[in-house]
Amino acid sequence: MTETRHPACNLTDQERNDYLSAVVYMAWGDRGTDPTALAQLEEMCATLGVTGESARCAMAAIATGDRAHASRVLSDLRRGALRVALLTDVIVLAFADARVATPEAASIAWLA
Repeated sequence: MTETRHPACNLTDQERNDYLSAVVYMAWGDRGTDPTALAQLEEMCATLGVTGESARCAMAAIATGDRAHASRVLSDLRRGALRVALLTDVIVLAFADARVATPEAASIAWLA
């Protein structure tokens, strides 16, 4: 079986970091720190090749929730070629703790 690369792997380092921060912002509506969700985020970082300081910044985005930055990134992503990947990644992270909080559901609906 052939593994398919994540579409965001073709982005520049900065674009991948932006993509990941937008996913985190949208998926972490409950701002919880469930270990399963954090492990899923770490796996997503590895899949996208986001490591070191960039990965730490993505993890920090859980607490900060930079709405202005996420809005700028999302305005491009939700209309582009990565729309389906973005929606999928938000759903995966939002449901990692086996529940979807109301803000997470709103994010998913907005993207869809």
